[in-house]
Amino acid sequence: MIRPATVADIDPIVEMARPFLDYSMFADHTQINDDDLIQALCNLLDNGICLVAEKDSKIIGALCGMMSQFWFSPKTKVAIELGWLIQEEHRAGMSAVRLLNAFED
Repeated sequence: MIRPATVADIDPIVEMARPFLDYSMFADHTQINDDDLIQALCNLLDNGICLVAEKDSKIIGALCGMMSQFWFSPKTKVAIELGWLIQEEHRAGMSAVRLLNAFED
């Protein structure tokens, strides 16, 4: 099931984000800590888009981003993905696609 994220989902999203960010190109250039991740997610809950994928009442994925416009065409809206996370054991399924489809809607 895909649904909007809530404050109660922040801890599971942080748990998924940690290994992703540690492996990413950002790891060598930034100091990543849970407090910053929590603050960023709270900001996205209030001002952006944050969706979660659930399976058996557990969060298995998340997609967070925001809506903006092209700098050269202010009337054209575009979705900007800031974080797209799927637990490794669920990456072969359809959860990532369902998150993207919901994000685009």
